[in-house]
Amino acid sequence: MSTHDESQQKQHKKQKHHKFQFDFSTTEDLFISTKGRELRNKQKKLDKVTALEKQIKKGELQPNDTQKEMIQNKDALKNEVSELEALVELYVKSNPNYKRKDVAEETKVA
Repeated sequence: MSTHDESQQKQHKKQKHHKFQFDFSTTEDLFISTKGRELRNKQKKLDKVTALEKQIKKGELQPNDTQKEMIQNKDALKNEVSELEALVELYVKSNPNYKRKDVAEETKVA
């Protein structure tokens, strides 16, 4: 299996546990792109905390104070991710004509 295939599989596995999937690079809408970046960053942080927990459980790592604090704040981070997912999903559903780059390009071509 090539390195590219392996990286795609890892990315696919990572994305499985995230409830809301959206390509924020396809929009020109300021609100959705800002909240989308915030959501993506918090999901990445949550992924890091989850990986850290796994390393600690396996005995591969002795957590320092900062890492312990990250683990203690995991539930709050999960709540923030859930709130952002709900907000972005609601915005997309309630604004079906938000500015998307691909739609804008199709309109220009036509």
